[in-house]
Amino acid sequence: MANKIKYLDPVNTNLLLDDWEIKFNDHLLKFKNQSQVENWIIRRLEVFLGNPYSLTNLSLLDSLFILPPLQDHFNSIMLCLEKEDKGGIMGPKGFGKKFFVNFLSHFWSLKYETPILFIENINLLVKDDWEAIQAALISLTNAIDPKKKLLLILHNSDVISIDLERQINRLVNLAINTPLSLFYLHDYIEIEDYNTHHNKTFSKLQSLLRVSKKECILIFDNNNEMWISYYKIWLVLIFKNFFGINIKPLMNNIDDQLSLFDFQERLNLSQILNIYLLSEKGSYDKIISEIKINEENVVLHSFLIESLFLIYEIDQAVEYLDEYKQIYEKSQSLAKWYLLYGKSLSMRGLTKEAKDSFNEALKHAEFSDRQEIKNEIAQWIGNSDNK
Repeated sequence: MANKIKYLDPVNTNLLLDDWEIKFNDHLLKFKNQSQVENWIIRRLEVFLGNPYSLTNLSLLDSLFILPPLQDHFNSIMLCLEKEDKGGIMGPKGFGKKFFVNFLSHFWSLKYETPILFIENINLLVKDDWEAIQAALISLTNAIDPKKKLLLILHNSDVISIDLERQINRLVNLAINTPLSLFYLHDYIEIEDYNTHHNKTFSKLQSLLRVSKKECILIFDNNNEMWISYYKIWLVLIFKNFFGINIKPLMNNIDDQLSLFDFQERLNLSQILNIYLLSEKGSYDKIISEIKINEENVVLHSFLIESLFLIYEIDQAVEYLDEYKQIYEKSQSLAKWYLLYGKSLSMRGLTKEAKDSFNEALKHAEFSDRQEIKNEIAQWIGNSDNK
């Protein structure tokens, strides 16, 4: 599949938005005559709609249809990784950091023909983990052609502790002396004072990674207006080509409405767009009709339920969960159903019943290879224990 259809180059912002939209739409149309590829993309889209997109569920082939990075962003990071062996990206969830990492990984693997190494949630690693990682990296870098480069991507969603600084410092030293490039991905989770946290984190990363240019650490947040403009176009084209839903009219007034949502409420752009989808009766009915036509479409159904949660239409969500439980049974996705049902119970204050549902979800997820849903279930169980 990857040999037949190439991913698009990074977004050339010198193009008019309308011209880029035509170009990307033409690219997506290449998949329409390949039913197996199209079905695979629809399954992959479940990762983006109502689910956290983590490094553990990343596929390099996702870069065939996700939004490419902006050309200036991508070029600056490639220059830093190839000349200084380090680079990074930081910001709150929902503004394209993992899209960027996916594209970078695919590009790097094709250019250098080397494996891409991912380590997620490095704040959870212990000393023995770091020793094993260091030993493995030394072995790998000794074995490859010096003209090639390994890419190691580290993900952290917590504060950078002193112990973590020490371990990253060791990796930076290794990158300087071996054919290894280090890319650091930092997610914000809980932020009481965004500006203070942001400035401290940026300064710490610049010092820790020992990069000479500010451009070596990208910042993706709600100030990244150019990327957001392209993201809205991408979402419109994805819904049009793969779900037959026209959401373009909803994008016309979203810029005026974004200011109504306070950032500290942690509603990322994707969630805001989900709310807009349900604010228009036409789109709402279209989603429902699509579910009724295709009873195996878990993607659309789970997207609908998560969106209803966001606008606190809990009773409506429960009604649809009960009505379409067989969709999840047929597609062997009962872990997802019990997770959604547990969320609805939790939002109604039924903590004990919610925890029972989450535990049931965990049982069904036991033999699944979907690590991201296991992580989400565990997180909700943890939240229930704290109440």
